[in-house]
Amino acid sequence: MNQGTSLTLRHELVRYQTIALLYRLTTTADELELPKPSVALTRARQQLETNDYNIVVMGEAKRGKTTLINALIGRSILPTDAGMAMRQAVRVSHAAQEAYRLRFEDGSHQDITATDVVRYGAQEAEPSEETPRPEHIMRCIEVEAPMQSLPEGMSLWDTPDMQALGVPPTRIIQRFALHADAVLYVLDSRQPMGQSDLDFIEAVLEVTPHIFFIQTQIDQYTSEQRECVRQSNQDILLSRFSNRLSYTQVWPVSSTKILQAVQSGHDEETTRRRDDLCAALQTFLFQVAGYRRVAEALMLAKHDHALSRQTLVGRLTALTETSQEELTALQHTAAERQQQFEAEWGPTGMKRQELLTSLQKVMAIGRRNFEAALQPGGDIDRTFQSPIKALTSMDAARQLSTKLHEEVVTAAINRWLQVCEFTQKECVSLMAPFFAEAVTLPQMVSQPHLQIGSEFNFEEEWTTKLAAGGRGMAALSTLTTIPMTVLVGATAMSGPLGILALAATGLWGFVYGWTSAGQAQLNDARDRLSKHVSTLLQDVRRYFFDTELAAESLSVVDQYFEGLRRFTLERIETLTTQKSSEARAEVARLFDQVPLDDAQRQVNVQQLQQHAATWETIDTTIQQLMASLDTLEHME
Repeated sequence: MNQGTSLTLRHELVRYQTIALLYRLTTTADELELPKPSVALTRARQQLETNDYNIVVMGEAKRGKTTLINALIGRSILPTDAGMAMRQAVRVSHAAQEAYRLRFEDGSHQDITATDVVRYGAQEAEPSEETPRPEHIMRCIEVEAPMQSLPEGMSLWDTPDMQALGVPPTRIIQRFALHADAVLYVLDSRQPMGQSDLDFIEAVLEVTPHIFFIQTQIDQYTSEQRECVRQSNQDILLSRFSNRLSYTQVWPVSSTKILQAVQSGHDEETTRRRDDLCAALQTFLFQVAGYRRVAEALMLAKHDHALSRQTLVGRLTALTETSQEELTALQHTAAERQQQFEAEWGPTGMKRQELLTSLQKVMAIGRRNFEAALQPGGDIDRTFQSPIKALTSMDAARQLSTKLHEEVVTAAINRWLQVCEFTQKECVSLMAPFFAEAVTLPQMVSQPHLQIGSEFNFEEEWTTKLAAGGRGMAALSTLTTIPMTVLVGATAMSGPLGILALAATGLWGFVYGWTSAGQAQLNDARDRLSKHVSTLLQDVRRYFFDTELAAESLSVVDQYFEGLRRFTLERIETLTTQKSSEARAEVARLFDQVPLDDAQRQVNVQQLQQHAATWETIDTTIQQLMASLDTLEHME
């Protein structure tokens, strides 16, 4: 057994032991009539059980990304025709039964056949002057099939062809890598990575440091050639990105040979290398994602365990250190507190209403701040108007025009994500002081994607084009697996909203022939760039804030905040109901203890001591698993 396989087994062992611990904590709490474990702990256990990882395969064109995916899954499922461009993302995962489907933004799906994958994957979005509804926007193509070569729970994402879509790498990276557990970046064996690779990796690092490098097509070169390239690639990674990457090793593979070996079963050496690669990938995933999942689950278990320990200590104290009269008084006090809690946190309770009002204020502030940032003269507008006013030459104007649209879009996306993250953190902060258990909110929004369909044209007729422009959509599929509509009544999936496509109303960039550097022309260029920034921000505002009256739908922003409001309401209701039930149970327990004589009290004391001892063994297991996890971290 090699070191990679050994580490993988150790990772799996600590994961299974943690799952067993969480079940034991839950069942023991139920047996001892202790407070129920938190919802966060239940979610942590479910995440460990499913053990799902999303890996996005990226890299420059003609690197054999799709062939590599076929090799890893051991089947030629995805098309590798060099003349065909895939415009949709494809998610490949292991399943007992073969299935192919189109997944849409509202969470719905349409079953298709294996032969339909290519047809739908290469299909271009039809232009439309109206924003399509989520049920008409394809998120991705899902392929499920028995794939013994693909580790269970691991999903591979084949990203769309950037050239076919006409989008820069940063757009694909922002869209797919943001919510991935890791990126599998494909390098070439023909020559060491160049500037385009360095720029690509730099852009990925803006989103995630978790990149696993594979060098493909090694069968086309001699061992000396490919090893020279591999070593050069690894040296470049170490010198340029070592302090920012989770992993810098480069794995050389021949996807074609791996696939042939898996299908024939005759090439044991190649099959062993494939197994080593999969083991290394599994180890990498545990390091960058699995470790955190186990650590968070253990911290939640420790938190819930400590709360229930306090309950046991209180019960024991009531029996051993309290007289009959004191116990009666304690029972009456507990009953009064329970009634007070229900009065304060019931449907019309004052504390509940105060908390809801505070939550609404936070959400309203978040909405206003985002709307203000998109307004003329707002933060985003000022950010881009300043460099436009500072332009001193037409060359500088040309350079700015080539990147301005991308930067405006990115700024809008980033501001939206900041508002969502800040609002959710503030909601958690407001709720936390009122409840003893850990309060958490799920990730409810992903990075929207503003698709710039064309570039700005500085011809004289540009104003005519703007006037006749419209809002054509060019939808891209997304990696995220739960649409935001899960919060507003749609089918529940497992991740946040995915798509925001927006076509610009002109052509960015300067046409050839603009060589004059006259001041009048420069002033005109400044004016047109400035106006187009405003036009683009107007389109962004429309996307986020416009509603469809005919369909009686909320805007994107209002969908998010309404979903957040409803979730916090449900969370408060769940927590208050649970706490009220636990309080009533403790009051009833105290009532039962009042008439007990000394002998009966002694029997109950012994029983509670046994309960406490049983409960402490769980804490011992938690500490042992934390130590095991720490050991694994240092081994790696």
